[in-house]
Amino acid sequence: MEAPLSFQKRRRHGERPFWVRLGLWGLNSRNSVEAFLVFCLLLTIGLMCFRRWPFALGTLLAASWYWLVMRWVDDHENWE
Repeated sequence: MEAPLSFQKRRRHGERPFWVRLGLWGLNSRNSVEAFLVFCLLLTIGLMCFRRWPFALGTLLAASWYWLVMRWVDDHENWE
């Protein structure tokens, strides 16, 4: 008999790729990752208004990283 999907998706934290572990450093829930994602997007908009392009690009890359980390956890395991 096959285990339910929720148990199949769950993995141990040691099996996460390095970039996912680094992106989730200190963040325990999906809500906290979403909060950082929104913060980075708002900061990007603010920096673009003041024409701080290199910093805006950096925060946009950070927002993209949080989004990718969130998607990886959604696809490969469950949030705690």
